[in-house]
Amino acid sequence: MNAYQHLLNQLQIAYAHPGGKDTTEIWMDKLDLSKMEQILEVGCGAGHTIRQLRSKTPATIYGIDVSPPEMIAVAKKQTDDLRDIKINQADIRSLPYKPESFDLIIAESVLTFTPVNESLQEITRLLKPNGYLVLLEMTRIEILLSKDQQQIKDFYLLPNLYSLTEWKNILLAHQYNYVEFQQVGKQSNSIQMEHPIDEVMLATLYEHYYLNELYQDQLLAYLFIAKKVGDE
Repeated sequence: MNAYQHLLNQLQIAYAHPGGKDTTEIWMDKLDLSKMEQILEVGCGAGHTIRQLRSKTPATIYGIDVSPPEMIAVAKKQTDDLRDIKINQADIRSLPYKPESFDLIIAESVLTFTPVNESLQEITRLLKPNGYLVLLEMTRIEILLSKDQQQIKDFYLLPNLYSLTEWKNILLAHQYNYVEFQQVGKQSNSIQMEHPIDEVMLATLYEHYYLNELYQDQLLAYLFIAKKVGDE
């Protein structure tokens, strides 16, 4: 876990992903959630997306996160008044579910921080044919100097930093058809900090905002809604 992810865990920031609650609402409005039976959120954090999703679908909602048990406890507390919610600690690369279990898998600002192909292989295993995958990912412009890419990767400890074209090709290689993709705002108007911040965390937060300001035209955020290839 890098310093930025540790910061998010410690502060228990709600909707820390690009665009926050508003971006989550975009994909929820685009999908027919009413007939889904099982939904998985990978990287569920403090459970705010699960809470937002609960009123929109009859499905059982599963959430997993690689964070320490303390963060899992926060997510469970955030959702303990809701029905059919199951939250557990797990690694995206080895998830404890049967193949083709889910109608929808959500990963908001998650895959970029992992070995993407390995993570997608596991997600694809769990998704039903014709099931949907929602991604919200850091995306660089097509031409970005190697030194600039390296500065971003070093801070966030990213295995890779992909362009839009590369994200498309990766999804195609993992049996997905494109339904839609669109650029979204990087800043969230729904960030809430539940805890005080010390000097180390403040420095990390400052560096995060500094890099996003420095590369505001080169480092973008894209929402992907992809459909797994099925029989029809």
